[in-house]
Amino acid sequence: MVEMGPVVAALAVACVVALGLRPAQGSRIAARPVGRRAPPWLVGRTDALPLRLRVPVGVGAGLALVIWAGISALAVGAGVLAGGVVTIVLGLLPTAAAAQRQAAMVAALPQACDLLAVCVEAGLPLRSALRAVVGVLDGPLAECLGRVVARVDLGIGEQEAWDEARNEPGLESLGREIRRCLASGAPVASTLRALALEARRDALSAEEVRAKRVGVRSVMPLMLCFLPSFILLGVVPIIGGVIGRLLP
Repeated sequence: MVEMGPVVAALAVACVVALGLRPAQGSRIAARPVGRRAPPWLVGRTDALPLRLRVPVGVGAGLALVIWAGISALAVGAGVLAGGVVTIVLGLLPTAAAAQRQAAMVAALPQACDLLAVCVEAGLPLRSALRAVVGVLDGPLAECLGRVVARVDLGIGEQEAWDEARNEPGLESLGREIRRCLASGAPVASTLRALALEARRDALSAEEVRAKRVGVRSVMPLMLCFLPSFILLGVVPIIGGVIGRLLP
């Protein structure tokens, strides 16, 4: 009978190799794949790990559980369940790179809104103001707004072009309000000023949350550093002294 241990180990190594072979990131303007799509609960968030990478991770987690529990029907069933849970849960969590990208856009959004408002108040149409602002910005916000400019240059209507920003995490308010102004004829400059004020409040709140997380995350490293020292220098000598007094 062939042993299952080497086979399972080989499959785990293959999953690790598959995770390392990540394809290059393509442009967001590229066409969407044609064909049947996976259900939304399996696809997950747009800023989460892609499904093609989550599936190998889930398979690896299931194999690890099977190896740990031993080859049996119950272990295989638990491994399949664990792999599915890991695949779905990873789709609900944004990646670290996506979180950093969203934080950078939230931090740069107030300045971008103010610049757009100044350009619009100076008499420029929104598309020209947006092109001028993209030329002086950098980072992920400039990339997102640059895609809006590119869509307008391709002949797409401005309302539809701003869907690119409305579907971007962190820029939902900007895309929604600009699209509303374009559809109703509301003043864009005053809307941008209000958005800049709101974005500053959001950026300040995000900074406060990150500052509080630093204190919480530092508790475990401090415990790992000081707890052994406390035990060795404070508890062990006391216990040794008591034992020394009790022994003849």
